[in-house]
Amino acid sequence: MSCGIYKITCMPNKRFYIGQSLNCLKRFNSHICRLRKRTHENSILQNCYNKHGESSLMIELIESCDSQFLNEKEQHWIDIHFSDPLNMNINPMAVTPPNRKGKPLSEETKKKISESNKGKKKPSLSVSLLGNTRGSSVKHTDEFKKKVSLIHSGKILSEETKQRISEKQQGNKYCLGRNQKEETKKKISDSKTSLIPKYLLSPENELFEFFNIKKFCCEHDLKENHVHSLLKNRIKSYKQWTNPNHHCL
Repeated sequence: MSCGIYKITCMPNKRFYIGQSLNCLKRFNSHICRLRKRTHENSILQNCYNKHGESSLMIELIESCDSQFLNEKEQHWIDIHFSDPLNMNINPMAVTPPNRKGKPLSEETKKKISESNKGKKKPSLSVSLLGNTRGSSVKHTDEFKKKVSLIHSGKILSEETKQRISEKQQGNKYCLGRNQKEETKKKISDSKTSLIPKYLLSPENELFEFFNIKKFCCEHDLKENHVHSLLKNRIKSYKQWTNPNHHCL
């Protein structure tokens, strides 16, 4: 895919992201790589990926142009779509040059950034330190833990707040410690038991029908893994028990 302006669309909800690249397909693969690692800088696009999956994203080239016009063209498309609620672009500017540090922003740029941030909730410092780690198994360093600890240290909770926390913690939360009725236990047990009957021939050539492998193994002093292998015809016999279906193959 050639140089120009690309558009990434999340097909289930039609939300889109506009960007520029010298090689749009290569740039799309770069997006996918960061999305897979859950480290993408655009939290909206990351959330779409997390919810709908990689196959939901589609890229298209919306305008081809020379590399010298990339910033101008991308800004043109962002200006058109930035107010669209389906737009996932966070930055109203097409590009932030690497040598931007120390240079004052124009009033127009400041206004665009201000408008883009209106209505957005600012996360607490502890949340911003976490980064975009939802669903990932991140092990925090001691330095990070110390920072979070310092953020929360010195906070004094009011008696009203303490009471609310106490009330929320009371009772059986998420079935913890809850005594289930026998009828409920039976329903849960039945739901976990396969409804397909299984058959095995005993050493005495007696045919046994059963549904629950674990229960059957306990009753006949057998090991579950060997019984599974026997039922799947991986082995011919186990402790002289045989699978009657094996002879029909």
